[in-house]
Amino acid sequence: MALIQGTAVADLLRGTASVDTIFGGAGNDTLQGVGGNDRLFGQDDHDSLLGGAGADVVSGGFGNDQIYGGTGNDTLFGGAGNDRMFGDGGDDVFIAGSGNDYIDAVLGNDNLGGGAGDDTLIGRAGNDHLEGDTGNDRLSGGMGIDEFEFQGDDGNDVITDFESHDKLWLRSLGYGSVEEVIGYGTQDGADTVFNFEGTIVRILNKELTSFTPSNFVIEPTFQRSMIEGNNGANVLNGTAAPDKMFGYAGRDLLNGGAGSDGLFGHRGDDTLNGGSGNDTLSGGYGNDLLHGDTGNDRVGGGGGNDTLYGDDGIDKVFGASGDDLIYGGNDRDDLGGGSGNDTLYGGAGNDRLEADTGDDINFGGAGADEFEFQGGDGNDTIMDFAAEDKLWLVAFGLGSVAEAMSLGVDSGTSCVFTFDACTVTIENWNLADFTASNFVL
Repeated sequence: MALIQGTAVADLLRGTASVDTIFGGAGNDTLQGVGGNDRLFGQDDHDSLLGGAGADVVSGGFGNDQIYGGTGNDTLFGGAGNDRMFGDGGDDVFIAGSGNDYIDAVLGNDNLGGGAGDDTLIGRAGNDHLEGDTGNDRLSGGMGIDEFEFQGDDGNDVITDFESHDKLWLRSLGYGSVEEVIGYGTQDGADTVFNFEGTIVRILNKELTSFTPSNFVIEPTFQRSMIEGNNGANVLNGTAAPDKMFGYAGRDLLNGGAGSDGLFGHRGDDTLNGGSGNDTLSGGYGNDLLHGDTGNDRVGGGGGNDTLYGDDGIDKVFGASGDDLIYGGNDRDDLGGGSGNDTLYGGAGNDRLEADTGDDINFGGAGADEFEFQGGDGNDTIMDFAAEDKLWLVAFGLGSVAEAMSLGVDSGTSCVFTFDACTVTIENWNLADFTASNFVL
């Protein structure tokens, strides 16, 4: 395996017919993987990357990059900046990152993720899965049976070519029936417009009456009662049954109570308490305080500087944009910071922490925790790394523990790793303290 590293100026870096790892460094670089399952990292500035043949991992890093997967089942990361990403043959995965990105999958059964920003996603041939994520996105499935995934407060999105065999993937929104979903749709001229928990989806040239149950992927596990506020400051209390609660504008207090509830604050600085049950909480815009309480909850902050608690249960707690405080609580939790300078506390249990973009601080807490990093994540710090914990570095395409260790240096009582547009400082821990079991590559 060849390791090829660029300089601080514009480089042309070409791999071999075998497995290569290529780092562009600073400057507007051109990286070509050629053959083999290669790992290409553009890093700084505006780069052009081509994976070539093989199952490649290609990461643009900072800057406005041009990224081409080539043949093979590739994984493409845009990173920060306004990137243009293209697949080819093979079943590819696209993760755009921040910025206003353009993704063209070309061929294959592909998975397209827009990330933050106003993105354009084009599936073309094959059975594709498209998720615009936050921002105002434009989605085109192309030929094949395509799935369009949405969550709450994702922005104002447009689907250009929804066909009779395509699907709206709405599993995370907790809808109880197809009839409930249809009730959120209206006809606007030739288009259908849905409002999915603050995500506006316009489907061009599609009649609302033409939808069938096969066009929806939902989790019809229960029927919820509807509790709605108004644009003032509301206090809404749920029932013992599963509820769906909407605060709308204003500074709202929503208490889910018993049952597996869906709480949506929308605009304003809201307080949401899930109560017992497996709840879904979305703060929306504003500086929100969310408590999942007991149960296996999904807690999402949305826009603003939010404070999020999973509390008891196996929870998924995600910050989205803003500088967030994120607490997993007890049990095995999954924490995501999103964009912004976040602080993550795993608490008790074997937790997984992914700070994402921004300069973030991570506390794993008790248990065997995993800290995940990707290119363009910023300057992050782990405050309490322990012998049972792991660094999850799969996105960087490192070939061995020795290669991972070579990217770290000791700095006093700490050590610092420098990856692809991502530095990780581990306090009170030196390189000599690591074993092979501390790395997931």
